[in-house]
Amino acid sequence: MKIYIAGGSGFIGSALTRVLCDLGHTVTWISRDKTKYPDAPVSVINYDELTTFKVPEAVINLAGAGIADRPWTDSRRQTLIDSRIQPTEKLVKWLHDLSFSRHPKPIFLSGSAIGFYGTGGTGLTEEALGGTGFDATLCQRWEEVARRAKPAVSRFHLLRTGVVLGQGEGMLARLELPFKLCLGGRIGSGAQVMSWISLSDWVRAAVFILENPCTSGPVNMTAPHSVTNRHFTEALSDALNRPAVIPMPSFPVRNLLGDMSKLLFEGQDVVPSVLLECGFVFKFERIEEALADIY
Repeated sequence: MKIYIAGGSGFIGSALTRVLCDLGHTVTWISRDKTKYPDAPVSVINYDELTTFKVPEAVINLAGAGIADRPWTDSRRQTLIDSRIQPTEKLVKWLHDLSFSRHPKPIFLSGSAIGFYGTGGTGLTEEALGGTGFDATLCQRWEEVARRAKPAVSRFHLLRTGVVLGQGEGMLARLELPFKLCLGGRIGSGAQVMSWISLSDWVRAAVFILENPCTSGPVNMTAPHSVTNRHFTEALSDALNRPAVIPMPSFPVRNLLGDMSKLLFEGQDVVPSVLLECGFVFKFERIEEALADIY
């Protein structure tokens, strides 16, 4: 299968690229500036080159600046919006242009996040309504643009991703050092819920969706069992063989991160009902299993 990936160089995209190539698929990255990737493991094209290349069987849209990389200043909020909306608009327009040709319609997987649901709530399936707040509004706008591609594609999926756990990048990369220095601990009360997924299972689930036309629409990319922050802290402490006895008080974190701190202090209990109903088997259902494998 020929597959185009927007955002292929990122934490998730690069892992997905490796697995797809190992499975024999031909992967091409789409970038705003392909000159940034002279050593990319696959071919790289700019968005304005899309029409000159062979039509793929699948398009995966993972473009977007990291939601938790920096505090949400006004300029950062705009970056988060533009880095998602603008590439998605370009992909949707191109997919509609393709629909006027005789080429078979491709599968379209477009990124989103469980931030769509806002914070709070338990047992949130793909049928749950959208929430409020900047992160929820951002995901809803992103999905609204992506949905415009539906008439132009053979299958359409929104990948609502939780906290992705993988070594060396993402959230674990920020937590490893303080935990290894025995400075790790629960955040706030520790009662807030985190919906997570191992990087390995995220990639396996994306491949499963590509290969199994059992559904369409949104898919919660989370493990079946959410955890409290206290539970996660204990599991990471055990995996790294370090004590985690120093709680992180809420005030300095809220003062430092502003609105972004809600991602740490206000949790979500999200259920991957679509994946489970379609028969996907998670390799890591429990946080202890996932962290043991990572470390």
